[in-house]
Amino acid sequence: MGFGLANIDIGGIASGIGTAVEKIGDAIRGHKVIDEVELQKILASLTQAQTEINKAEAQSSNMFVAGWRPFIGWICGCGLIWGVFIHPIWVWLSRLFSIVEPPEVQTAALITILLGMLGLGGLRTYEKKEDIQGKH
Repeated sequence: MGFGLANIDIGGIASGIGTAVEKIGDAIRGHKVIDEVELQKILASLTQAQTEINKAEAQSSNMFVAGWRPFIGWICGCGLIWGVFIHPIWVWLSRLFSIVEPPEVQTAALITILLGMLGLGGLRTYEKKEDIQGKH
């Protein structure tokens, strides 16, 4: 498959994701209750599929496959430096010297993207709580 993803079993991952989505869809349509264990198995399979994709992307020699995460990370980092450190000082100086204030960066959006990229959502908390980090 192009872009250096030849080592990954796309069909297997797609099948697993399809099965998980189908189970969730059946539960929603039939108003069935998925027990906690089954839900955790579904979430773990989706996480494992994403992990395999991430590994393949990271090992790729193609800049457009392996480079997008670092690119987004640098954008988020630079945006946060601007929004948290540089912008407030620049606003203060611009008001002090009566010059035009710089534009504000929407740091809430950057933080949301960065936290998702770093895996700092609820799933990481769950992994720590259940002592299952690195076991999937």
